[in-house]
Amino acid sequence: MQRNAEKTATLPARGVDRFALKALSMVSGGGRVTTRPAANTPRPLFAEQLCRSVTSADPADVDEVLAVMRKAGVRDTEISDHYIPAVARQLGADWCDDILDFTRVSIGSARLQGLLRRLDPMWCTPHETVPTLGTALVVVPHGAQHMLGATIFAGQLRRGGANTVLELDTTASQLAACLEKLRPDALMISASPSESLETLQELVQVARETTAEMPIALGGSVLDHQEDICEMIGADHAMRDWTQALTLCRPRAAQ
Repeated sequence: MQRNAEKTATLPARGVDRFALKALSMVSGGGRVTTRPAANTPRPLFAEQLCRSVTSADPADVDEVLAVMRKAGVRDTEISDHYIPAVARQLGADWCDDILDFTRVSIGSARLQGLLRRLDPMWCTPHETVPTLGTALVVVPHGAQHMLGATIFAGQLRRGGANTVLELDTTASQLAACLEKLRPDALMISASPSESLETLQELVQVARETTAEMPIALGGSVLDHQEDICEMIGADHAMRDWTQALTLCRPRAAQ
């Protein structure tokens, strides 16, 4: 790919706009926000500044943006569910558009993972009123590079009451061993367009042979590129929303 020289030249200045953050923090009244978009709609300025902070030369910028967002009333569950995925998508788009190089995108992704670990555990912990569901196994295929989305998805399922196990870099044989051990109530495969149909088909086939009655769902960015992929690989469901996936996590004995 040809690098855009003008855009590349602006990268060293890609840092947090502290004036903009301070202004928004003051307008928000330190957390007493009178008007705000829906919880599932990231505020553009915060999303932009968070994206700048994870690719900044100063790692401390992430903590500064996080502090301002919390002061403005943004909950940690909003950050995990909406802001971090939005920033991850923007990093991917900036890489494809030659705005960011692979190193900067890798640093940004790592910092988003670190930010997720610094959030209040409530983002991936069920409230005491949430009913306990069955066991869900979330797998990312062997060789895949997309771990952030699957980590968030697994945390959301836990928050919804499912006993969730996340397996990364999973081969077919590893999946078979995991299924034998866990006997989960549902299998969720997180995939991107970079995974081959053969790889996904093999995972589904192993799951069928190991636990025939278990529902198998496919999620991830692969669904944005191939609408009929579930039918092609033999999966039962295409899942774009974790609340939908929860419906598959009931104990099979109760279904």
